[in-house]
Order: sequence, then C-alpha cells, then structure tokens
Amino acid sequence: MVQTKGKVAVANAKLTVLSALLPVLDDLNLDDNQITDLTALASLRALRSLHLNRNRAEDVSPLAALGQLEALELGHNRIVSTVGALSGLAQLRNLDLSNNQIKSGGSVFGLPKLVTLALGDNVLTDGDWLTTLPQLALLDLSNNLI
Repeated sequence: MVQTKGKVAVANAKLTVLSALLPVLDDLNLDDNQITDLTALASLRALRSLHLNRNRAEDVSPLAALGQLEALELGHNRIVSTVGALSGLAQLRNLDLSNNQIKSGGSVFGLPKLVTLALGDNVLTDGDWLTTLPQLALLDLSNNLI
C-alpha cells in the first residue's frame, strides 16, 4: 500500500474487503483486485477520483453517495446495469465503464458535466441517450451491438 497526501494506491493486492480503507481520501486506486462489494466506499464522501478497473464488481449503487466524484473508472468488471446508480454524481467528468456487460447507455442520464465516456466492449444496442450528455467531447462505443 502506498499513501501520499490525500491518496492511497492499493493496486494488485488481491483485496476482497474494503473496510480497512476508510480514511478521508480524494483519490483511491483499487485497480487489479478481486473486489465484489463496494458498500464500504459509500462513506468516502471526499473522493474525487476512484479507480476500480479489473475487479469483480456487479452492483455500483453504493457509489451513488459519492457526489464529489469527478473521475470514475469501472472498466473490466461484471456490471450489467448502472441505471439510477450514477445519476447523483453531478460532478462526474470522466467515466469508464468499458469491458462490462452493460446493455443500455441510459444508465448515464443525469450526468451534466460528463466530458469523457468509455463504454467500449459492452453489449449496447442503441445510442439514443447520447443527446442527454451536453458536455460530452470524447466517446468510445467500440465493440458493441450498435
């Protein structure tokens, strides 16, 4: 574990439980672990950047409480839907949901500041929801069913 001012990196540590990581943080990297339950993260209200790539997360609803998040990386997990779970993240600017099993992009409604969205390698079938993202400048929808 590496800790610097406001940041903790615990990448590739094979973590299964998050309860030991509850200090006030603004940047947390939990990439390359085996995390399935994100409930403990709900208390980390100061987080601005959260990296959870290459884990085993399915339910992202605990992240709804993280209203200060500006960057969220959830690539290579087991997520099927994020509908409603992310709509409260009004500060979110960068979102990576690539390499999951997401069927509808409608799960990103209500993200007015979103600039970058990665949804490549999912099972999306339409893009009608794109008009709800007024600030979107960079979009990856590669390898979907669109």
